[in-house]
Amino acid sequence: LKDPTSTRMREGDEILAVVSGSLKSNLVFFSSAGSAYVTRFNDVPASTGYGDPVQKLFKFDDGERIVGAVTLDKRLPQPEKLVAVSKRGFGLRFVLAPHTEVSTRAGRRYARPPTGDELIGVMPCEEKDLLAVVTKKTFALVCKANEVNELAGPGKGVTVIKVQPDDEVAAFLCTARKDESLSLETGKGRTLTLSPGKYEVTSRAGKGREMSKKDF
Repeated sequence: LKDPTSTRMREGDEILAVVSGSLKSNLVFFSSAGSAYVTRFNDVPASTGYGDPVQKLFKFDDGERIVGAVTLDKRLPQPEKLVAVSKRGFGLRFVLAPHTEVSTRAGRRYARPPTGDELIGVMPCEEKDLLAVVTKKTFALVCKANEVNELAGPGKGVTVIKVQPDDEVAAFLCTARKDESLSLETGKGRTLTLSPGKYEVTSRAGKGREMSKKDF
């Protein structure tokens, strides 16, 4: 599509990412199960409606979903490395290079989350970036992104934040800008802001600092 605002969304659905590129270039989709699926822009059906299920292009497991996307158009900036974080608080860094050629419908592994866990997102990552994570019970932690191990092959990664059994990571941010932020809405309708500059930079694997006690 030429204009993202022209598309329609089904109830309960939302836009995850918007990437651009020529019809001859590739793009990569990262899934919650740790697989990277690479296809051509031209193979994604053009539509101003609801679009087609991504399962038509790739072979997904039950419950598997897309958590990130990156354009591979050589005319546009591309990250050398990326970071992924799971709902159980694990994180890993990996290079983009092995995931640039068109894949099979089964994709290629970039991570192997353990049973009961899944990746919640994938973002570009540079050495000087800060990684800010927050759980559903509003425990937030900010650490240096380079404390998260870069894996040579797919694995579960290392602990970024210790998550209680009844909690899970809700969102994260990876950036060099301390003023960058993302907004979170609590179960009671209150808006909280996660920003690397708002919290002290600590070592990874801590339990984090509670942002709000009133909402849970």
